[in-house]
Amino acid sequence: MAYLGNPPEINNYTLLAQKFSGTGACTQFTLSRNISDANTLAVVVNGVLQTPGDSYSATNGILTFTEPPSLSENNITITYLATSVITYSLVSASQLLAGSVTTTALAAGSVTDDKLASTATFDDVFLFGGM
Repeated sequence: MAYLGNPPEINNYTLLAQKFSGTGACTQFTLSRNISDANTLAVVVNGVLQTPGDSYSATNGILTFTEPPSLSENNITITYLATSVITYSLVSASQLLAGSVTTTALAAGSVTDDKLASTATFDDVFLFGGM
């Protein structure tokens, strides 16, 4: 099936680790990558592996701990687990050119009765590949 929309971007990275120093009060640290999935990070604080989601989260490149790491120099180690990150951009209706979605571009069975307006005519259904 053909792909409709902006092409996905693939960014390749070398394996990277970052170190931070805990303050005993600060819970947020800025990552060098725009990560929004805590599962793509291995986080170790004071030699103890932390659990993604329970101990920390990552959103828009900000690592947030549920409890502030203790005061110590370089006691927080972040290892990025993903060497390739694929990002997809959503296509908005305004980005679609008039007539760009044709009957041949629709997957078989994708236009069903429940997706048609109650005021649709036979011509409307026929033009969009129904029946």
